Amino acid sequence: MEYTIEPNKSQGVNVYHWSIYPESSVLAGQNCKKFVDSYDTPEEAAAAYPGAAEGYRDACTTHTPACPASMPRPIHRQHT
Repeated sequence: MEYTIEPNKSQGVNVYHWSIYPESSVLAGQNCKKFVDSYDTPEEAAAAYPGAAEGYRDACTTHTPACPASMPRPIHRQHT
């Protein structure tokens, strides 16, 4: 299973599960991005989902699972 850890609007992060819509869907072949959980920090999310890519990933609207716009972009962490 493929997961991403992405910044959210409340200073935390969200975890998303990625898959491809099945042939039976009107969105067949397109990326499917589903919310899984949220955490206060990227470190907490990474501990719960080891191997998840950190950074924003656009679901893209192409019919290929590897569209360039869907690659994760890094999370910008604030140092305190």
